[in-house]
Amino acid sequence: MPSSAIKARSALGVASRTGDQNQIKDARRNLAAANIENYVARVVATAPPLTDEQASRIASMLRPYGGDAA
Repeated sequence: MPSSAIKARSALGVASRTGDQNQIKDARRNLAAANIENYVARVVATAPPLTDEQASRIASMLRPYGGDAA
């Protein structure tokens, strides 16, 4: 497990012990994001190069509200 996911999982454990629901919610979101990032990195590393159209279509899935990632 990459370090970002380990840190996020640890943060979730800490938040759970404090009982702060906002911290727990944020920690769960951060863990999910770290897991998604790690998965995408593994898939991209083994996949053949994508066309511009394919890459654009996949990237648009990460911007469900039509906004630019900033």
